[in-house]
Amino acid sequence: MLNRPDQDTLVADAIDAIAPTLAPSSKLLKDPIKDKIQLSIITQFYPPDFAATGQFIEELATHLSQQGMSVQVFTGQPSYACQTPDAPQTEVVGQVSIQRSRITHSRRKLGRTISSVLFCLRSAFYLMNSQHRGDLVLFVSEPPYLQTLGYLANWLFRMPYACLVYDLYPDVAVELGVVSENHWLVRFWNAVNNGYGSDQNQ
Repeated sequence: MLNRPDQDTLVADAIDAIAPTLAPSSKLLKDPIKDKIQLSIITQFYPPDFAATGQFIEELATHLSQQGMSVQVFTGQPSYACQTPDAPQTEVVGQVSIQRSRITHSRRKLGRTISSVLFCLRSAFYLMNSQHRGDLVLFVSEPPYLQTLGYLANWLFRMPYACLVYDLYPDVAVELGVVSENHWLVRFWNAVNNGYGSDQNQ
């Protein structure tokens, strides 16, 4: 049985993931108010979409901004769990800056896959602007291809990044019966995960 963590656990885990990445930063040695750490969060879901992922990330972004970080979020348009057809392309909620792509999320299986891939591509273009990368980029595990984007962006731009993983792919897809354990996609995905983990441990 696969269970999602509660919101307090998500925030604590995310901070634990971010802290080691920022530890070498000279900004931590300065005044945290005058020299704010700039954090970018890449997530396909964010309010007003009421998907659980979006609610978790909103709480995380709000909490980190209240701790003195400058937080910007790049996300998609709501549709997965929201009746609102469109949200503002740019807005500031509290102390969090939000920018949305024009890509919406479909509820159908094929549509979900296509919209997830398109969001990753749009995120790649977004990260080409150095101002959007800040001091650290945090990727979530939904859609599941975002971690690969982080790896590539780090290779291209030497961009510090962290991954917040709470859906273990391809395990969750196998558990839900979407694909079989012996499917070629599952074997490929495991190979990518193993390669990524080995690189991170070096």
